[in-house]
Amino acid sequence: MSDDWHMLAQEERLFCEVLERICAERIAPKAAETDETSRFVHEQLAILGEAGMMGANLPEAYGGSEISAPALLRAVAIVAGACGSTASALTAHYLATDSILIGGAEAQKEHWLPRAASGEALGAFALTEPTAGSDPADMKTRARRTEAGWHVKGTKCFISNGGVADFIVLYAVTDPDKGHRGISAFILPKGTPGLEAGAAERTMGLKGGHVFTLNIDCHLPADALLGEEGFGATGNAAILTIGFFAGIYLANLFGYRLEEVKLATATGLGGAFLLLTLLVGFKAAMRRLNG
Repeated sequence: MSDDWHMLAQEERLFCEVLERICAERIAPKAAETDETSRFVHEQLAILGEAGMMGANLPEAYGGSEISAPALLRAVAIVAGACGSTASALTAHYLATDSILIGGAEAQKEHWLPRAASGEALGAFALTEPTAGSDPADMKTRARRTEAGWHVKGTKCFISNGGVADFIVLYAVTDPDKGHRGISAFILPKGTPGLEAGAAERTMGLKGGHVFTLNIDCHLPADALLGEEGFGATGNAAILTIGFFAGIYLANLFGYRLEEVKLATATGLGGAFLLLTLLVGFKAAMRRLNG
């Protein structure tokens, strides 16, 4: 019998085995009720925090599990097989923490990443706008320098975790003359004055993984800027590319048809990664049901 995950180290196999048991016993039984009630998956994410999954994408130096990319794919697929809503919220959290890991100053990493890895702080990644999706060329949200720091104003939409997150990594144009190189990122803690989230959007599925419209009219301190000005150009591209190639890796590994890969990669925002892990998780769940 072939082993699809032969590349995992022994400790990674153990990590995934323990996670699979936790998901089967504590997360999967809540999935139907979550979909029926549309209740956000706070409790499920707390369970994943205890299991080391909220920081599985992060180095040990910041409290993460520091597992390999294939092991992370396997772990997220396990979560997706138990509850798609939980996987949606989890991977949105990863987009936020990856942003800080890749582009943040050391002080920002030390402040946010250990809390995110433990499950104490939930992240959101605010890129999409009503007229600008994963391609930020038409981004309208602006950030202008002030004497005290920055004034950020605009609207984001379909932001996973946006209304319940403890911190949001938000992308905005800081220099319109530089095109995509004039995009920067900011960290907005929960409760930032001028940050308002609408009601959770009604969705056809993944009803416990909420998405929100965010209205932003915030005055931020200088240190809210994530890393250096202009990080948004390289950081956003790097983070979404990780999701894209992770999806392609899963597609090759599990033999998905080209049409399925095109559907996944067209969703943007790491959609290839999330959608294909949901497909892998679904097939795993169906195998369990069918014996």
